[in-house]
Amino acid sequence: MYTVQSKTFRINPFHSLRTQLCAGAIALLGLTVLSISYFLIIHEKRILTDEIEKALVLQGRHIALSSEKALLRSDPEFELFPMVKTILENSQSVESVVITDSDGIIYGHEELQHVSKRYAVDYEGYTIKQSPVVGPDETLYESVSSYHIDTPVKSLDRTVGHVHLTYSKKDMNASIRRALTISIIGILFALTVGTVLSLILFRRISQPMRHLMDGVNKLGEGNLDTKISLKTKNEFRVLAESFNEMAERIARAQKE
Repeated sequence: MYTVQSKTFRINPFHSLRTQLCAGAIALLGLTVLSISYFLIIHEKRILTDEIEKALVLQGRHIALSSEKALLRSDPEFELFPMVKTILENSQSVESVVITDSDGIIYGHEELQHVSKRYAVDYEGYTIKQSPVVGPDETLYESVSSYHIDTPVKSLDRTVGHVHLTYSKKDMNASIRRALTISIIGILFALTVGTVLSLILFRRISQPMRHLMDGVNKLGEGNLDTKISLKTKNEFRVLAESFNEMAERIARAQKE
């Protein structure tokens, strides 16, 4: 509230220059922090996804390479069955491994009763994923919860079988959630610190402004001896000195 020549002016807090500047600074800070955090999260998710896909493709190729000699023999199941069991025991993210010959007959499976049966692939819920790490004869499928890759087993440029590897996204999604949680905590911390600093900064701006307004009010009431003393070294001090000089001139003119 300010009084000028018997007129009282009430400034709505929402229309106050201090409030508008402070709100604008906080909004700008929040938008900047959110934008940077969003792009960082997207970038981290992309890197993590690429690493998982690359590891999946390499694992499929490794299994295919290890299955080549076994599929060329008449009894491949005696070597492929224990190999599949070992892979599943050593990796919690691998949901299933199925190794078939070129005709789709299963010779490597975690359950022995499925051996020598035709493998029926169920791709319901999966979509083909285009990835730069996938080879020309490989196919990578993706669903909400897992990946599935079909890797050919080759011998002298001839396809002798296929490796069907299903990989769970559980660990990847957990890592993404951790990164998202850390980012949210960082965003809230940055916004809190930025808000406090903004309030301190605009308080330092508003105090000289209030002194100037009080001086103008006193001058308007006829107190020509009014002096404004500010310790700041910015534009407010220049404005205060100009005000004091103006008040002196008015006082001299009134005396004359």
